Parts: sequence; structure tokens; C-alpha cells
Amino acid sequence: MSFNQKKKKKLSSEEREKRWNLGTRKRRKMISNVLFTFFTLLAIVIVCFVVYIYSVG
Repeated sequence: MSFNQKKKKKLSSEEREKRWNLGTRKRRKMISNVLFTFFTLLAIVIVCFVVYIYSVG
């Protein structure tokens, strides 16, 4: 194995790690957006329920 082949392997592992980190960041952002939307909708439902209970009672 020549020096250039070893260097290519090292670069490819660094590239794999870089891509994995970028993917992790994208997943984290997507999960954050989904959770924000879910909890916002849940809060709206709770507020509507409370308003309904007070208006009926």
C-alpha cells in the first residue's frame, strides 16, 4: 500500500464523519420542528377545550 492510498483512506473516514455530523444536525433540526408543531397544536387544543368548558359551565 502506498502513501497516497493511506491518505485517501484517512480522508474518506474524515469525510464520512463530516457527512454523519451534517446528517445528525439535519435530523435534530427536523425533530425540533416536529416537536414544536406538535406542542403548539396541543396547546391550541387545550386552550379551546378550556374556553369551551367555561362557556358551557
